[in-house]
Amino acid sequence: MKKLDLIARPISALRRRSLGSLALLIGTALPAGSALSGCTVEQAEADAGLAELAQPLTGTDLTPTLPANVSNLRGTAVGAEGINAVYDNNASTKLLLYGRRNDWIQYQMTRPSVVTNYDLTSANDEPGRDPKTWALEGSNDGVGWKVLDSRVDQVFSGRGQTRSFSFANTTAYLFYRLNISANNGKDDLQLAELRIGGSQPAGTVPGIPSTVTATANANAITVTWSAATNATSYILQRISDNGQGSIEIPTSGTSFTDTQLAPGTTYLYQVQAVRDGLRGFPSTRGRARTAAPAGGLKDVTALTTFAPTSQYAGYPNEEVSKLTDNNPYTKYFTPYASAWVRLQTAPNSVVTQYSLTSANDNPVRDPKKWKLEGSPDGSTWTTLDTRADQSFTDRFQKRVYTCNPNSLPFTHYRLTIEPALGEGTVQLAEWRLLGATSANLAAPVAPSGLVATALTGNQIHLSWTDNAGQLNPESHYRIERATNSSFTANLVTKTTGANSTQFNASALAENTTYFFRVSAVNAMGASAVVGPVSAATPSNAPPESFVETGWYDFGSGGHNRTVYRTYQDSHVAIYYDQYVTNRANATWLNPIMSQAWQYIKANYGHFSDPILYVIGNQANVPGTEGWFGGGGVQYAYYNAPYYRNIAFVGAGDWTIPDYTWGLHALTHEIGHLVESNNNAVSGSPSFGVWGDSKWAEIFQYDVHLNVAAIPSGIAAQTAQNFMNAPDQYGRFWFRDWYLPIYNGQLGNTAASQKGVAVLSRYFQLLAEHLPQIDSRFDPRSVNLGELVHFYSGAAGVNLESQAKIAFRWTPEAELQFAKAQVDFPAVTALYQGGSCTPETNAAFCGRIAATCGSVTAADNCGTQRTVSSCGTCTAPQTCGGGGTPNACGESVSNTPCAGLCSNPVVFSSSFPSGNLGMSATCHETTSNLQGFNCGNFAPGRTFRVNNVLATCNYNNQPLPAKRNGGYCFQASAGDYAWASATTF
Repeated sequence: MKKLDLIARPISALRRRSLGSLALLIGTALPAGSALSGCTVEQAEADAGLAELAQPLTGTDLTPTLPANVSNLRGTAVGAEGINAVYDNNASTKLLLYGRRNDWIQYQMTRPSVVTNYDLTSANDEPGRDPKTWALEGSNDGVGWKVLDSRVDQVFSGRGQTRSFSFANTTAYLFYRLNISANNGKDDLQLAELRIGGSQPAGTVPGIPSTVTATANANAITVTWSAATNATSYILQRISDNGQGSIEIPTSGTSFTDTQLAPGTTYLYQVQAVRDGLRGFPSTRGRARTAAPAGGLKDVTALTTFAPTSQYAGYPNEEVSKLTDNNPYTKYFTPYASAWVRLQTAPNSVVTQYSLTSANDNPVRDPKKWKLEGSPDGSTWTTLDTRADQSFTDRFQKRVYTCNPNSLPFTHYRLTIEPALGEGTVQLAEWRLLGATSANLAAPVAPSGLVATALTGNQIHLSWTDNAGQLNPESHYRIERATNSSFTANLVTKTTGANSTQFNASALAENTTYFFRVSAVNAMGASAVVGPVSAATPSNAPPESFVETGWYDFGSGGHNRTVYRTYQDSHVAIYYDQYVTNRANATWLNPIMSQAWQYIKANYGHFSDPILYVIGNQANVPGTEGWFGGGGVQYAYYNAPYYRNIAFVGAGDWTIPDYTWGLHALTHEIGHLVESNNNAVSGSPSFGVWGDSKWAEIFQYDVHLNVAAIPSGIAAQTAQNFMNAPDQYGRFWFRDWYLPIYNGQLGNTAASQKGVAVLSRYFQLLAEHLPQIDSRFDPRSVNLGELVHFYSGAAGVNLESQAKIAFRWTPEAELQFAKAQVDFPAVTALYQGGSCTPETNAAFCGRIAATCGSVTAADNCGTQRTVSSCGTCTAPQTCGGGGTPNACGESVSNTPCAGLCSNPVVFSSSFPSGNLGMSATCHETTSNLQGFNCGNFAPGRTFRVNNVLATCNYNNQPLPAKRNGGYCFQASAGDYAWASATTF
């Protein structure tokens, strides 16, 4: 996420274009030696020579004639200089793509066609807009493409000139596209004509298979479909999220069982009918996911005291130790094409799964082929798994593999990576070994060096040293805050992710001393507490003036003017720079910005500082032309703006109300503040998807609609402006995505599922479920499928069908969406319904290892919950001699499950071995037990005995201490699992 985001200049500042009349007959060749007014003989000869390159299309002209069969990347519509101009057989019209130097133009055939040649005709003006480098590609499904012809550094030396290109091809395709990767240097791309020629093989084209369904069973998926007309056989196409691309499977029937698939992987299937060697158009897609690898395995990597070793040393700060540090944002890098890494475990371990995580950059460095081996002594090695032709579809992607089918025990493991994808170097973020071992996880080592520093009247920065590493790593850090050193006054508990070394406490009161203590937490409990430390917030009063610190337009030295406050209330402080004349008369923004920020805080949450700083810069000051005329934003988590939220815009006259540029620019920039500093987490993980900024469009509409000080009619005009404004890929976010969701037109009719509520809930869900480090979102951005998933959770309905309309739903996006449903199951439950039972307050506190004190976090169903006092007791108690009873005291009963779960099933003999089903369960007994075991727990589903997390690996487990005279067995909701316990 950039610290600064810019928006376009007002319309008056945009360049204008004009199409002059053509002085010459388009396409007429001039004989050598002819002279024309305004044209040299040399130029005429060049034009004549180029015209001779044009040849009639060989075979049949296969160029489409209907707009439904023509498209491009941006989704350009029919119209003047629209998509229709490129196939209309008229060289005097053209397709013009503003702001695009590359694009593709796709033709869908009426039947399978063999294209062997094509013509391109340059447009009427601006040679810099001509295509320069391109490839002609063919496809049978519109997804996978084969390059048939490629050209580099091509030149059209005349306007309206046709150039012909031919190539060898004998394969019939249903789709062709001209994929233009570069033009001749201008900002826009244009082409008068694209015509294709070839032949259409004889034969009957089969119909389209229908009703494609995919059903998973363990590691196999059965695909069925209804027969297509005139079909004699079928081709089943499989696409998965494991990075292996599309695979074609020929079959004769209308069903197929795909076996030997990877566990925990989503697969898409589509079917094409075949007759006489000709393919019909592809079917709709079916989707299924294979069962996840067996749960309950221990992270063996986290249970060994031995450090990894490697064949070659890594670079500084990219050593082999980074491979097992439980941090996907560090990496091991070696400048060799192949390398081995080793890890010794003690005692013996039975590793049956392992995971690899891709590093932060350069996919060509990813492992492609490798071998995993085990050894009892570090000398004799047994192969446990081999992989070839592997790839990772994203950065920081974790992939899990099964291995060691005979469950052999070893003390040494070696991963040998053979040549990577192509650069001649190897990098990897994480290597984890999973399996069975007698070693057990312990609570992590405590952090050290805790320091608290007041930044502003509402923000204190904490820093510490992370001492937990490979052995017993933390899952998160717990930060406790209070207004006294005994932590009995105004106690609040927050968390931040593993590997964190800092945290920003925000939305604090001014002129107040705060005390902090920090501990590291994992599944076995918390470390010793470090602290307390304290810091006092100063006054939060906005200064009368301050100097901009160099933000925006860094190439020119950045903004560095002195700005002066002209207005202040409890919501905003408005400033104008030294060049703005009559600052006292610039008042029209005061009520608008104040009411807008008040509305935003009330509906979108806090943004650390209750005051928004607004700066009006003077544009077009001599010597700074074009320097202060745009807009931008600075965030409260940076020191450059003095840890303040600042929106700034340049204009010519701030005394005159400006509801086009001034208002729209400021609300656009404030939209960046909302997306990037929300729910006490910094960063905008969605920025890579919606850019700068399709999110701002619906945000501006919401603000313009609901702020009374904004003149009526502005909101309607805002909607009209954005209704037909696509992004660079031709996606109409406002029209096809945001507005239907905002208006509750997709089944999200409840007030909490539409309007500003759904917009705000999206950011809340991101803060609750996305990984965080140092009180900011981790470096991995949200992808399109995840965005649709989180908005579905916010709206309470599945929005995939609408996403197919709005976003050109590709197989990649569909796989992303399916994976998001697995990765964030609590969000899935919000729109699939009925699959999540909220945990008790005591279970909530125990799961996040919260001690006595107020805590706010997401519960097991993803719902934000605040508990006034948490603890891990077995009877009611108060915190530090004062405060309210903790969550353990919410029930006066003294039964084993009291305060843990409601209405437990009581058993007095052996706890029945068998399937627990998919719902949350609760059982209790006061009988003496000799032990218990459990297994088949999928990732995310937990089993607890007396609120102690169990390791469900099919082995007998020791019992914890009795609770209220017995034992309470709890299983969270999830995939099928089993458990049993026996009495003496």
